[in-house]
Amino acid sequence: MKDVFTKAEFEHWCRVWRNGIIVPDIDPCEIRMDEAGALIKFLEYGEESEFGWQIEHSYPEGLLKDQGVPQELIDDYANLRPMHWRNNGSKSENYPTYRSAVVWDGTHNVDNEKEISVSESQRKVVEQLYGDGLKMNPVPKKGIMFRLKK
Repeated sequence: MKDVFTKAEFEHWCRVWRNGIIVPDIDPCEIRMDEAGALIKFLEYGEESEFGWQIEHSYPEGLLKDQGVPQELIDDYANLRPMHWRNNGSKSENYPTYRSAVVWDGTHNVDNEKEISVSESQRKVVEQLYGDGLKMNPVPKKGIMFRLKK
């Protein structure tokens, strides 16, 4: 985590952090799990470390921008998740399935490339966020496209 940050930045990170998965018997203020199964540490935000994390868009930002969705709607907290920096890089613009890069093996985050799907509950949240106009049409190996009702 960078040494100097604003109160607004810190509050933003905290709100996104709450969307991470709570791990039983571990302090959720310090450590959570991303959707791909990697452990992340709050204080390692922005670091490319074993437990470093970034803010990812559940429904990819680029796909939403291509459809003309306003940035404030793209960055709605319901669409933001904390994700291990390597998993975020491997997820890229893919939705609803993507490839993970690392997972927690009980002692460390280890390389483990596997197919992951955005959870059904998160898909419903995304559909509610972008309305009935969200159309998901699979495009092989390139994510999906959709149209918003006007």
